[in-house]
Amino acid sequence: MWHCIRCHFNLPRDAAHPAIDCFGIYFVCPKCECHNRLANYGKNGRVSLQKSRVWESLMLNAPLLRLEGDLFFQHEIRNKRFQIQVTLGCLTDVFGSDGSLEGDRIAFLANLDQILVVAKNKVMSGLNSPIKLSATDFRFV
Repeated sequence: MWHCIRCHFNLPRDAAHPAIDCFGIYFVCPKCECHNRLANYGKNGRVSLQKSRVWESLMLNAPLLRLEGDLFFQHEIRNKRFQIQVTLGCLTDVFGSDGSLEGDRIAFLANLDQILVVAKNKVMSGLNSPIKLSATDFRFV
């Protein structure tokens, strides 16, 4: 059984069709169209897809802080802890939040994998904390 992180819809594994793109392997929730990340936990060359635990470990270890509509959290990249700022414009314009605290949390969790990919790319390009993510960081040409 797969569980959507945005709308909490449960769907049987055989009803979900995994897909892959530049952000990884995921299934799309048929109810809210949220991309739910999957990870390969198979051993010895076998594929065994499971829900990604990245967002779970992040939420257990680091609280979300909100300041003037922006969300702040800490995440470790390459054995160094960075403060990451997701702007209000990014949350509303790119991820579809309604601007409420609960809406921001849902949008954040539903898109955490994409947020971490962009944050990691900024760190790898040499930026230091805080890593600010705005709507333009998620526009693809």
